Amino acid sequence: MLDSEALLFMRSLMWFSIAFLLVAKIWWECRLEALRLQLRALDAELFDLARCGSAATGDLAYQVVRDGIRRAIRGTYRVSLFRHLTALLSRQPSLLAMAIERDSQHWEDALIELRIESTRMDLAALRQRVVLTVNRAMTPGAALLAAVNSLAASLMLGLGRRRRLAIQNTHSVGARV
Repeated sequence: MLDSEALLFMRSLMWFSIAFLLVAKIWWECRLEALRLQLRALDAELFDLARCGSAATGDLAYQVVRDGIRRAIRGTYRVSLFRHLTALLSRQPSLLAMAIERDSQHWEDALIELRIESTRMDLAALRQRVVLTVNRAMTPGAALLAAVNSLAASLMLGLGRRRRLAIQNTHSVGARV
């Protein structure tokens, strides 16, 4: 049977885990919403390039960048925290990064077709910013990884101490009998 201290520890661990998962879920949803806002700002910047005449909406490169931005925005609604963590743990690229990089050859071909060098540089810089924005949002920060690692280490140390105390108590009880 479990003693009262072990039950209290298990109950506390359960509540802590639930609270941690809720905070992680809220943090993830806020992070995705911030990514959507950044991508919409880049979409508006792309539209401004077309509006001021720097890029034509009929250009294939313009359409590839626009479609990539909109595909990434749609993709943020399909990426859950647990799906993303599973991809990270299995060392696979994120779904959004795969969606943007999938059409890289198509992007290269479209960029070659552009005749105006300034348009080519503007669109290439904008697409690069889109890729960097998505990759930055999908990569967990060093602070988060350090917090998770320290939490796991402290839990393991706590369990190790409890086991040693339990073993010592068992030996001392056995020695008295």
